[in-house]
Amino acid sequence: MAKINGIETEWTQILRKNGILPEEEKEEVEFNPEDYKTDQQKKYDILSSKTLEQLSIAEEDGFDDDDEERMFEELKKKRLEQMKLQATKKKHSELREISATEYTQEIKSGPGEYVVLHLYVQAKKECKILDAAMLELSKDHPEVKFLRIRGNAAIPNYPDSNCPTILVYTNDTIAKTWAGLKEFGGEGMGKKELEWKFAEYGIVKTKLKEAPRLLQATGNAKGYVGPSFSFVGQTYGKNYDFEDDETEKEAHRRRMREDEYFSDDSDEM
Repeated sequence: MAKINGIETEWTQILRKNGILPEEEKEEVEFNPEDYKTDQQKKYDILSSKTLEQLSIAEEDGFDDDDEERMFEELKKKRLEQMKLQATKKKHSELREISATEYTQEIKSGPGEYVVLHLYVQAKKECKILDAAMLELSKDHPEVKFLRIRGNAAIPNYPDSNCPTILVYTNDTIAKTWAGLKEFGGEGMGKKELEWKFAEYGIVKTKLKEAPRLLQATGNAKGYVGPSFSFVGQTYGKNYDFEDDETEKEAHRRRMREDEYFSDDSDEM
């Protein structure tokens, strides 16, 4: 007798161990997770595929107990969050051009909401590079509103030399500004460099594990402090500020000299 009550005898085990009998074929038991689920879990799985409207209709039959009522509330809350996210994706996921009259309304933002605005100059190479990177990034981050507007349309007398300029709004105030592409790695920048820099300031979340190579090569990775830029322009309808007794041309020349100074200083770093 090879087995007693389904268990092999000691003699049979010795024969197998010494190769006299072949190894016993093990019967594979197929594991089905559904067999181990409770009735409540099975019902949850069924309801998970239903829409908010279908859940509301199912509620009309009443609940068997408090656990079932909590399950319905949890699923309805999840459906509402999904609907809000879909509405957000439909609203954003693009780089939109705005006019001067739309400026004040479009930059409005609540706590934790970000609006990224690009002040650009028509046909300027650096502005085109930034536009391309922002367009790509907008598709991955529908929770952020990405906008563009001509610099002197948004702010009368705003110098072309300061463009591209990035203004980041949150809670209806300017949270961060950048002028030029230096802190993003220069003209070779793309979506990754922009995403990394934005992630440093909590504007977007990133899956990048380390700074893009371009930022590492230029020293503009996390922790680098480049030339500062203090934005003195105001929102639509107010002029760009000049220093005392300065004409527009004199102000432009002064800022050009400042740009050259910062450019030389950055190259030495």
